[in-house]
Amino acid sequence: MAAIDLYTLLESYAKKIHSPYIDLDKFVLYLEKSAHHLAVDHPEWLPWSTNTEKKIWETLPNFVKEEKCKMITNAKGTQIFLPAFYINVIRQAYTSGETAEMPFPDEKTLKLNIVPEHLKILYIEHDLAPYMDNPQETILPIIKFTFPRDLPPMIILSDLIPRRLSEMTMLKVQKYLWLQGNKEHIQSKMISRFQGKEDYLKDMLNYMLTQPINWLSSLESGGDLSFLFLSFFCNLVKGEVLQKNELTARDIAILQAVFILEILNNYYTNKVARAKARETALKNLALSFDKPPYMYNLSAIMKFSDTKGIPLLGQYAQEDLETYLKTKITEHTENELPELLVIHDLSGEQFFIKKTVILLLCSRLLADARPLVKKMVSDRWFKLLKNYDREPSIDKDEDFERLLAQMARKANPMLIALLRDNKLALTYHELEKNAKLPEASKLFDNEKILPLSVLLMLDRRALLTDARMLLPFWYSIPILINIIMFFKNLGKQKAAERLQNDEDEMELESFFDHNNNLSSILKDLKAELIPWGKTMTEVLGEQEARWNTRLNPQARKNLVADVNSFIFDRMRHLMRLHKKPKITREFLEETAAAFVSESSTLQQLGDYDALITYIKIYIINLLQNKKI
Repeated sequence: MAAIDLYTLLESYAKKIHSPYIDLDKFVLYLEKSAHHLAVDHPEWLPWSTNTEKKIWETLPNFVKEEKCKMITNAKGTQIFLPAFYINVIRQAYTSGETAEMPFPDEKTLKLNIVPEHLKILYIEHDLAPYMDNPQETILPIIKFTFPRDLPPMIILSDLIPRRLSEMTMLKVQKYLWLQGNKEHIQSKMISRFQGKEDYLKDMLNYMLTQPINWLSSLESGGDLSFLFLSFFCNLVKGEVLQKNELTARDIAILQAVFILEILNNYYTNKVARAKARETALKNLALSFDKPPYMYNLSAIMKFSDTKGIPLLGQYAQEDLETYLKTKITEHTENELPELLVIHDLSGEQFFIKKTVILLLCSRLLADARPLVKKMVSDRWFKLLKNYDREPSIDKDEDFERLLAQMARKANPMLIALLRDNKLALTYHELEKNAKLPEASKLFDNEKILPLSVLLMLDRRALLTDARMLLPFWYSIPILINIIMFFKNLGKQKAAERLQNDEDEMELESFFDHNNNLSSILKDLKAELIPWGKTMTEVLGEQEARWNTRLNPQARKNLVADVNSFIFDRMRHLMRLHKKPKITREFLEETAAAFVSESSTLQQLGDYDALITYIKIYIINLLQNKKI
């Protein structure tokens, strides 16, 4: 049979001598004597009957390391300081129900002399409520509450707040109501305050008297009527007791109880009020996404306010907002998108848009962009025609679409970002499946987005006609125009060559070009590699700490610079070789693995997975910032 645990023996001995300070020599003698005596009938004591001191010294260092005890050595010898003694004595005091008519435990009544380092002194009127919002996570230090009116203090363990503290408080109130007809006296004094609610008053007092622990649910509910009841009750009891010239132990007990009850009453009432305000604020937050301009970045969301102009952030916490957004952009039912969608603009900034208003937003952006794009194209063509020049977009629909994409990007970048994002198509088809969409909201045909000319309702021929209408009459004479153009272009670049740079730019910004989706692709890949709430720099630092095992700070820094330079050079070579590689998850995986296999230095570094992840994120950073 296993020996009795030494720590259990130490706790038992501390209880026997009623002190956390255990003289080691005396404890050894006590344990040897007890083991010899008890081992006959209880074999578990047998191991402690021989080599007792040696076995104790073998075990004590582990207790010290685990902070279960401290060793104190002085001229008088060696002592073991056992903080658990305080904890056991105090817990026992709060377990016993026989102390209901006595004041709360303190050092004097428990005959304790707690060292200052194990005490945390708080003023109950000011500190109890804040402490309940932010309690300490450890048993030590022991909490010592001081009371007003020079009442004796109380000591309590952190894990007994608030539940056991509340229960002991109610037991003291119950004891007070039982004594000397106090219940009837209190009821008669309070009845004038509860005209028309006499039955409620009677029921509440009876409930406190017969089921004090269950009554705590009424306290924690924080209702207006229970708040008023407790406010009057506490003030009345305090007034009655404080009139006495000398206070008995029972008087001190009820005074301590009503002081605590008053604080708990205010705390739970305010807590319920804050919870209701928070719930209302979160509902207002949800409604705010239904209001123009329908798309909001995080900065704008943090400035949302209610109908009175009071900021919502403050009615709910920053953590509440982060949790709400994370939930709304991730949780979804099968085959449906989340309630909130994240769309990145062309600069990479993210905007939150409610799924149900995304088509309305798109229609609004198209309506806002149409007159601007129309004017930009008209002015461009008027200038060309006036100078007897032309460009392909004037004559070809395909080039006209490219020009519209270029102009729309300048007029309203968010419109282009939204049209390019695949979440628009997914939302459109989901809403189309669930309800018939009006013709005015039509954006797709056979799962393909409509041309910009259709979405913006701009006709190439009509725009050309409008531009020509603004020219002088002789521009409408073909023979004259041909002669002027012939002489104008002699010895000069042709108009098409003169506008080659513009055409190249339009080619790169083609609405359906491969690179149009690069920003969106990079954002998706970035979201896969970088956890919510962290920045790219933070994750790069975390991964670097795993593969970079150099101890010298300068050596670590130099190694990071070398690795980054290698990745940059290899990516630059790769981009020149392949011109437009398709950036995918597989591309990043293969490229990172290839870079490592090409470099013997990289192969000798630490954590392989961390290095691969680092390279992938660094490649995204290079592509995102166009540094290659």
